[in-house]
Amino acid sequence: MANDTSRPFNPEPSYYPPMHGDIVTRVNQLRFIREYLRVSDMPAGAYMEFGVFNGESLLDAYRTLRGRVSHFYGFDTFAGLPTPSAQDADAHDQMPVFAAGNMQSMPCAQVRATILGQTGMPPEMLTLTEGTFAETLPAVGETPPVLVAYIDCDLHSSTMDVLNFLETRAVPGTWLLMDDYWCYRGSPNQGQQKALRDWQKTSRFGANDYGNFKGWGRAFVLYEK
Repeated sequence: MANDTSRPFNPEPSYYPPMHGDIVTRVNQLRFIREYLRVSDMPAGAYMEFGVFNGESLLDAYRTLRGRVSHFYGFDTFAGLPTPSAQDADAHDQMPVFAAGNMQSMPCAQVRATILGQTGMPPEMLTLTEGTFAETLPAVGETPPVLVAYIDCDLHSSTMDVLNFLETRAVPGTWLLMDDYWCYRGSPNQGQQKALRDWQKTSRFGANDYGNFKGWGRAFVLYEK
């Protein structure tokens, strides 16, 4: 078959998600998203992470998506999970690890220094915000459109805060990476599964199911209804 000489040569690597055993890793999921953003010709925008912990996933995101993302945002209490809502407390026996104060990370300043030190990211490209989502998200000013939202906040209530915040910042084609989707023994009536379903009842977006990653997580692509 003759080579197609009508297209200019593109030196950028093409990524498809290789498998690690039977599970797509977080990095491989991000690699596919980079390819998706390129092929879809989506303008540069924001990566937002909700539940930063010590910064490991933000490190992966910067190393994989830099050049396609103009700014990286991270939101966390950095003091562990907040007091659970009644909905979350009722399901505590299904995920006892999701208790108030668990998942405490390094201090915010140390997490920021770690991310910048390990990546060489320009400091002006990284914004970390400390506090509960209910307190901090309503105060966020103007941002670029969100291309990727990594939601690692465990609880139904926290996930609802994030999804409602994204309502005016996401665009058709935004990726939702829900890190804790299969928690609560896989119940669709608890945690992130319930939050996504509740949000879509009133949202202008639908969430197109893409697939699992990292065992507990599930990826979705938003489309306008």
